[in-house]
Amino acid sequence: MAYKDSEDDHRCTVVVGLADEYAISAGISLSAEKEDAGIDSCGPAERIAATVVGNLKDRAGE
Repeated sequence: MAYKDSEDDHRCTVVVGLADEYAISAGISLSAEKEDAGIDSCGPAERIAATVVGNLKDRAGE
């Protein structure tokens, strides 16, 4: 799940559930210049969360 406090917010937080009691979150904040250029901070946050989940799966042997 990705969320921002508002459309003008430069920060995006992504939360990924791993199991019933475990989750990871990745919070990304972009500069105002990047946001003004149309770059959404949720894209990089989602990629980082996916990388973390992939690394955890690799470590778990899945």
